[in-house]
Amino acid sequence: MAELADAVDLKSTGLTPVWVRVPPTPFRSKIIKRHYGLLTFFALLLLLTACGGGDTEATPVRRSTVGPSPTPTLRSTALPTVASPVPVGVPDNPIKIAFVGELTTARRTLITTLSEALTNELSNFRLGYYDGITVEFIAVESRQEALQLLCTAHDTVVLVDAFTYIAAENRCGAIPTFQIENGTGSRARRGTSFELVVNTRIVPNLTNLTGRDRRFCAISLESDTGFIYPALALRQYNIDLLDSETIEIVTEGFENDEEMVKGLAGGANQRICESAALPVGRFEEILDDLPEDEQDDLQDVGIFTSNEVTEWPVIPNDVLVFPPENLLPEFLRTEIVNAIAAIVSDNGEANDDLKTLFGYDDLVAVTPDDFAEFSTWLRTIGWNMASTN
Repeated sequence: MAELADAVDLKSTGLTPVWVRVPPTPFRSKIIKRHYGLLTFFALLLLLTACGGGDTEATPVRRSTVGPSPTPTLRSTALPTVASPVPVGVPDNPIKIAFVGELTTARRTLITTLSEALTNELSNFRLGYYDGITVEFIAVESRQEALQLLCTAHDTVVLVDAFTYIAAENRCGAIPTFQIENGTGSRARRGTSFELVVNTRIVPNLTNLTGRDRRFCAISLESDTGFIYPALALRQYNIDLLDSETIEIVTEGFENDEEMVKGLAGGANQRICESAALPVGRFEEILDDLPEDEQDDLQDVGIFTSNEVTEWPVIPNDVLVFPPENLLPEFLRTEIVNAIAAIVSDNGEANDDLKTLFGYDDLVAVTPDDFAEFSTWLRTIGWNMASTN
């Protein structure tokens, strides 16, 4: 066939080739039959190898399988340890009863004794985790600190002046409970006022209180009845003791109120000042203590009286004030108020100690209504309710 294909160029003849299937020869059939078994063996061997069969360990084939990511197992994480709040009124967190002033050695002894006495009075209280109520007396340095505690602290009750109480009531709704009363019987007073003492020849009315060469004497600018109260009260009459252009404040040249009163007398070259203020009744006491000849020297000195002023305002005495209910729960306030009332009514050693510390002859229960007139007066004169100054 090869020789024929080489010898004859079919394309050159123009003939179309025809392919004819030639049946297998006996020799070809023998070859296929002879190797059929061998081919079958190799096919099975390949199949077994692919399926992991055979004695030889096949290298595993890594297949990429795309599927959903496994859901992470939630594990609990330990939280940081947070200390539980200690309830107010328990031994580790006592309720504080504060006063404004210096903590002297004598006062340290008093507050230790009073803390034990009041805690003992409250020892029978039972409610939830309360096995009695613990209190302790402390001192604070200023009115500003007292005001801050009343409106921010959860555990502090404070004895404060009336101005600080009104400021606390307006700022945060602080609650008055007791007020100091001084004197007994017909002389009992729950407030104090002042009397304006003047050289009556120079100051016959309020318009003459200020002006050229007018001076006001004061033992101290921090004196309640000697300066602070008069300065506030005179605002109502458009007189400003702090206006240095209309009046001069004199705090030197005298050692006490008796010398100050004597400084109101005499001529222009002798007088120290033309006006001053004293607690009610104090001027008469000074006159009574002077010899008659010295009383004669004070003929031009007297208490200012005028139709312009019917009376000066009464400044309430100090008040025991509790924080608002959102800071100190009502049930604790009620228990403490009842315990203090029991000590006062018992009139024993604990009451004597409390009198010494707070400075009262009696402790009288009060409500906000008892201070309504005073609060209105402060608004009238334009006192700044946000400050105790």
